[in-house]
Amino acid sequence: MSGKRTAGIIGAAIGGVAALTAVGVAVEKYAIGRIHTGEDRFAGEPFGELPVDRTCTVVAMDGVPLHVAEIGPRNAPLTVVLVHGFALSLESWHFQILALAEVPGVRLVLYDQRGHGRSGRGPAAHATITQLGADLGMVIDTVAGTGRLVLIGHSMGGMAILGLAQQRPDFFASRVGGLGLVATSAGRLATGLLGAAVARSVRQMHYVAGAGLRRTPAALAERTRKAGADIAWMLTRRYGFGSTDASPSLVGFADRMIGATPVDVIGELLPEFGDRDQHGALPALDAVPTRIVVGERDLLTPPSHSQDIADSLPDAKLTVVKGAGHLVMLEQPDRVTGALRDLVTAAVRRPRERRR
Repeated sequence: MSGKRTAGIIGAAIGGVAALTAVGVAVEKYAIGRIHTGEDRFAGEPFGELPVDRTCTVVAMDGVPLHVAEIGPRNAPLTVVLVHGFALSLESWHFQILALAEVPGVRLVLYDQRGHGRSGRGPAAHATITQLGADLGMVIDTVAGTGRLVLIGHSMGGMAILGLAQQRPDFFASRVGGLGLVATSAGRLATGLLGAAVARSVRQMHYVAGAGLRRTPAALAERTRKAGADIAWMLTRRYGFGSTDASPSLVGFADRMIGATPVDVIGELLPEFGDRDQHGALPALDAVPTRIVVGERDLLTPPSHSQDIADSLPDAKLTVVKGAGHLVMLEQPDRVTGALRDLVTAAVRRPRERRR
């Protein structure tokens, strides 16, 4: 690397440090002194501790290892596959897992999408909704047997389901007995999901600056670290939640998932959301009972996108959760879990009703 380029990078890092330090005092007073000291509804909630029965690795078509978790008996009559969203992990279904695992006759299958959680990375050229749909199909083919299915996706997870529907429309008519779409879209999200990268990028900028400035005085380095973390936390709350009173523990849980997602994975996927149009997949879902849930204050996949999908499907029911944001399944878990539990329970019963 040339001396000029190195100097430029260090200069940019110093600028980042200075900027973060300048706002650090205000952030600490506002974010720490005011937000974090409020009532915390989910203080003590064991986030990250799930009742997983089995784990395995499914290898995608291009060789990427996908981390898969199962809960419930392998011979259950219905398998529910939950697909997480952008910059999150399978743990984002925390509350829904705990509730749906109690439904008799159900097995849960969850996995980390490529580049997320415990799954491996793929080439940048494969960072597409089409590839995510193919990954979902591979997980189902490998782990979910031949029985009936309910597919549930949040945000990018819903887009992966639509990606699978575009590739294998007959699969939905033959095996899928229910579909849950949470805060997702059939396309054209150029401005929305860009905001989801902001918190991760701020945190990454701090790491880059720290790596290049080993000689920074300890007090300045600590203030910079703290400012970067607090800004990221605030941006996670802004773009993920609809209420300024969101539980600090809940925001922290989401922030840790976002922070664990490599920034280049985020950068590789973002262009897909701007131009991708998946409306052509919707006819494959015509016969599938569908529950659609979205937060009223979702800034990333606005309610109009959910309404658009609902208007296109004859057997769809839309629920708009008042006051909730993009991470509605965490912010208002009872509303989302109730809708999904109804969907799953009906799918368990439906084969019996048909045999009468």
